[in-house]
Amino acid sequence: MLDRLAQAITDHRDGPWATTAVPRLSLVATDKLLPPSRLLYEPMVSFIAAGAKHTVAGSQSWSVPGGQMLLNTVQLPVTAIFEQVPYRSAVLALDKQIITELLLELGPAAPPPAAEPAWRATAGMPAELIDAVTRLVRLLDAPNDIPAWHHASKARSSTGC
Repeated sequence: MLDRLAQAITDHRDGPWATTAVPRLSLVATDKLLPPSRLLYEPMVSFIAAGAKHTVAGSQSWSVPGGQMLLNTVQLPVTAIFEQVPYRSAVLALDKQIITELLLELGPAAPPPAAEPAWRATAGMPAELIDAVTRLVRLLDAPNDIPAWHHASKARSSTGC
């Protein structure tokens, strides 16, 4: 399944970092090791289909390999270092207002495990999630359907669905 996601990203890449016609969706794809890149991470979920990237933020550093996803909930200056190529990732920007509302709704949480700070989490991607992200990237194959998807996703988020 990861191969299908990686291929969908490859089919629609436009340079190492590219925004897409699907709102909030960006694609990251490189076949060669690049010099370390200074980036400003925004709240996002990054779904890594292939390769691996090492990220440094101050005294914190972490690596995320293919088959894993990274949740980042804060704006954060980082240095990104591609460790393994080809690298393919679909990145979904998160709405700060929705994150805030969700955190308020969930209430106080138990302290996070010492392995990761509260603003960052990594996890494996189950097959159903990989399939959903692949379908989101493949929405780029049908550009006329993007506005309908965008309006439907806005309606779902405003109704709490």
